[in-house]
Parts: sequence; structure tokens; C-alpha cells
Amino acid sequence: MPNSILIFVFATATCLFQSGNARAEQLRPIGEIAFTANHAFTSEQLKQQLAIQEGDVVVVKQVKDKLKVEVEKLNLFYLSEGYVAIKIAPPIVTSSDGERTFRITFNLNEGRRFRVGKVSFAGEWPLTEKELLAITHLSNNPIFNYRTLQEDLQTLEKKCGPKHFPLPRTKIREADGEVDVIFELARKNP
Repeated sequence: MPNSILIFVFATATCLFQSGNARAEQLRPIGEIAFTANHAFTSEQLKQQLAIQEGDVVVVKQVKDKLKVEVEKLNLFYLSEGYVAIKIAPPIVTSSDGERTFRITFNLNEGRRFRVGKVSFAGEWPLTEKELLAITHLSNNPIFNYRTLQEDLQTLEKKCGPKHFPLPRTKIREADGEVDVIFELARKNP
């Protein structure tokens, strides 16, 4: 079978080898995933947010692209836990020539945790502010949560009518440790 393709599955990664010419994508297992400057969450809690895991076999050339997605997952996790100033540097991938595995290190700057400040509404909404607050959940949470903000946007969009859409504006009040959110009713372009 000189030009056939064999598929091997290792852990959660699928790896392709082309038989017949010993030329295969360079594959390596992830030996360790580490985090620096994480104080709010343990390394184990952060690893649970990732699709890649220690022991997964990956194509070395694809690691950087995969890590961009993983950084976005970590970013969303932190934003949904109130860390609106989270900064994640591009991950560092290290491996010596003699090693068969590589290490991935995520360098974090978590910043502080923010609470929900004032939630308000601007524009001519078809409901009163009291009714709008009743159908949204962001103001019910003491800690700012990006996922809840997105869910509230979807709820408000259903109440806007066909000619309008909700536009969130946030104001981070660093000194108070709060995020104010204004849902503005904007007109769709015809």
C-alpha cells in the first residue's frame, strides 16, 4: 500500500500518516500545560476550559493555530467570572530536541474581579425600564458575567421589534471595581 493513508487515534487527537514514504506530519504529545500568575483559579480549573489536554497528540505545525482558540476560551471564561481586564500573552511552546513531548505555558495577568454596577436602558424601548430589568439577568448577578450579558442581548433583541436592535455599552469604573451597562435601542439600517 505505497500511497494509502492510515488513520490512528491517540487520546482525543486524530493523526494522519502517509505510508510508503516515511514522510509524516511531525507529531508530538503535549507533556504539560502550565499557567503563570493565575491566582483566582487553579491550574486544574483552567485546564478544564481547554479542548487540548496533556497527553493529546497534535501536529506540531498546527499547535499555534489551536492555541489561538484556547486563548479565546480562557478569555471568555475569565470575562464570565468578572475579570474584565484579563490579559493572556501568546502561549509559549517549549521542547528540547531530545524531548518527545512539549510544554505549553499560558502567561496570565488576571487583574481584579469586577461587580455589576448600574444596568440601564437608553432609547425608546417598547417596555418600561422596570419591565426590561425583570426580563434581563445581568443586574441579578453581583459579579459581572459576559455570558449573561450575551444572553440578555438575545432576550432584548426579541423585544425590540423588526426595526431596532439592542446595543450594549459598557463603562468600567476601575476605582469602584464595577462595570456599568447601558443597553441602547438602535435603529437598523433599511
